[in-house]
Amino acid sequence: MPIPVSENQFFAIINAAAALCPSDRDQFVACVARELEGRAIGDGSVQRAIAAAFRTFFHPPEATNGPQHHGRRDLRLVRR
Repeated sequence: MPIPVSENQFFAIINAAAALCPSDRDQFVACVARELEGRAIGDGSVQRAIAAAFRTFFHPPEATNGPQHHGRRDLRLVRR
């Protein structure tokens, strides 16, 4: 059964799904829909459903040893 959400709520769900592995996105959206079934739909309930589903599907990248500079050098600020 479709869940009636506003355009902004729909984009919030899709944007959250975009941060996940492509193979998890459909299951994530289905999980959000299950969280919203039988509830009053509002911005807060949609965000809570997104947060609950995101905790299930988000897998942070594994840490590597050593500092993570990402090619940046130490920046020094100089007072003018």
